[in-house]
Amino acid sequence: MYDSPDLWLWQDVKDAGTWGTIKGKGTWQQVKSSSSEAANQAFTSVWASVIGPTGTEIVAPFQVLGATVAKGSTWLDFSFRVTLPQNAPSGSQLVLSHGQVQREFAATWWLSTLLVTPAAEYDDGGVYYFDGDSPVPFNSAQYLVPGFNWEDASGDASMTWNGTANNSVSTFTGPSVITAVDTITLGIPADGQVTACEPILLSDPVVPQLGLWFGLLKIGPLSFASRGELYATLGRGSQIAVSQRRGWAEGELTLLTNTLAEASIAERLFESGRILFLRNPDPRYPETDWYLHIGTTSSDRLGADQRRPERAWTVPFVRVERPVGLIAASTAISWGRVKDSGVTWGDLRRSDWLDVAITTPVP
Repeated sequence: MYDSPDLWLWQDVKDAGTWGTIKGKGTWQQVKSSSSEAANQAFTSVWASVIGPTGTEIVAPFQVLGATVAKGSTWLDFSFRVTLPQNAPSGSQLVLSHGQVQREFAATWWLSTLLVTPAAEYDDGGVYYFDGDSPVPFNSAQYLVPGFNWEDASGDASMTWNGTANNSVSTFTGPSVITAVDTITLGIPADGQVTACEPILLSDPVVPQLGLWFGLLKIGPLSFASRGELYATLGRGSQIAVSQRRGWAEGELTLLTNTLAEASIAERLFESGRILFLRNPDPRYPETDWYLHIGTTSSDRLGADQRRPERAWTVPFVRVERPVGLIAASTAISWGRVKDSGVTWGDLRRSDWLDVAITTPVP
């Protein structure tokens, strides 16, 4: 309906003077050109004033934003500064209005963000918004992740801007290197945690495909069996000793598997009952390249959480001579040998060929 920011309303006509002044005009356009205290003001405008707690005007209304009617449906940014008298009473209010005069037609203003900064804070150089003349924060690194005491380690933070006064775009560049120093406390490891341990390999010397890398948790005390025998002779107080060489080392290994798949292979390895070959890649261990006869083994869960897959294996052993044939015998297990061994089909229904090779007797 209205297409001019200088639109005259009936209130403007009445304020122009006497009726004689108005009716002497030949056209409405001439009426609109008459002088009035409310004429020639932007129709879409924002005015600011400060009133006291009793409604007394502390700061007279002044215009902070004016725009054409065409801008009435767009977002507009504005800013202003109000200086209060020193004797301004407590409880005074900042008022935003359309203008000094109540007009017959007015726009509705929606304020999305309104930031009020007291003069004391405005003058101390604090950063409350980024504008063309905004200073670089004293220690901007601390805003990166609050609570971690970040510090600027390079000193190359900067604030640059483009544009004109009151219409600028600020670009803040933080420091290229930041640092933080913090203190942490390491508690006692949770029950069930397994510390790092040395790897060792147990394998079948005749069928090397059957083997597994274990973690070495412990090598128990080694014992060397005596071969001496004592005989009591009739008529003599002393005994006769028949001496023989002592046996090789006997002891117990505590080994670790980390997954259920490794535990399954370990069960299969010990289940065969065959002589196993121990190899330790660390040259500081003398217990390496040993052939072992394995006794009754057991496995135990680690920690209170029974769902964990780690297992500790207790493996008693006796060191023995190497078995006859060694690896050369592994190639002798062929389908012809299996057929000639006389086993039944039920005997051959194993999980894989390796299982057939280590459980099928060879004639």
